Amino acid sequence: MDSEFSKKKLIVVGVILLLLVAIPATVYVALQQQDTRSQASDEPDSTVVAVINGEQITKGDVREVAEENNDPTMVNDVALKAALETLEERKILDDAKNSLGITVDPGRVERYEAEGFSPTQANYEALKQQVILRVVNSREALSIGFWNEPISGVTEQTVEEQDNSADELALGVPALDQAQTDLYAGENIDVIADEILTKSPDLRPVLAVNGFIYYPLDNEDKVLASYPKIYEFGDSILDDQTRDILFSIPAVGGVAKAVNTEANRGGRVFKLVNRGDPNGAGTYAAWYAQQRQNLVQNLNIL
Repeated sequence: MDSEFSKKKLIVVGVILLLLVAIPATVYVALQQQDTRSQASDEPDSTVVAVINGEQITKGDVREVAEENNDPTMVNDVALKAALETLEERKILDDAKNSLGITVDPGRVERYEAEGFSPTQANYEALKQQVILRVVNSREALSIGFWNEPISGVTEQTVEEQDNSADELALGVPALDQAQTDLYAGENIDVIADEILTKSPDLRPVLAVNGFIYYPLDNEDKVLASYPKIYEFGDSILDDQTRDILFSIPAVGGVAKAVNTEANRGGRVFKLVNRGDPNGAGTYAAWYAQQRQNLVQNLNIL
């Protein structure tokens, strides 16, 4: 009995000692982390925080980017860290621009400015698009289409929903046939959409132009929706069958239709505007990660 009691007593004492050691250690680590954060905040703007493609990047350089979207008085360590990531990407895009001989398309810049981006931000968004179309297995295309519940999901619809789906199919499939002809002939996609909805107003809830449901858009948003969309082979929002049809269009200006796939009893018609490198990276993210590994040395000060 005494022996058992002594063992229990030793265990209790051991636990207490462990807690006495662990708690101060935890507090010490937390304080060290806090000191590190404080040191980062106290670093002068002249401090070099990264080296990108041989170029030294200072905290002041990063602060300039952070202040593009923030009140200068609100720029903290979190904002600086996010701004450094933005600056890294911009420098990598600049390197790709020079090495690939890209001239930024003013029309693309204007599109982003129309969406509310600053001139600098619009320039880099446009450049990013053009880089994707050079180094990624990608396609830029116009599309018009509609979504309809696949057969596998019809049983989960109400009778009213099933009737609506049947009506949309009856109207939508012929509309896509006409859209295919009109796109190939060079008709503007917004004109095609307006003609479809004038003839078949029941398609208003489902007809999409470049992924945007078209009917509720005002004139300004219709212009933005009419711009072609870029699809990356390895990061596509399309179902596999639709993606493969798009990526099989042999030449710019070509038109193809994907209907009644596993994911959509409706379909889409595509007109190819630009082709990326078929042998390029599967996604921009994969390409960027490799470039960052090769070109960026983050000194982990921020």
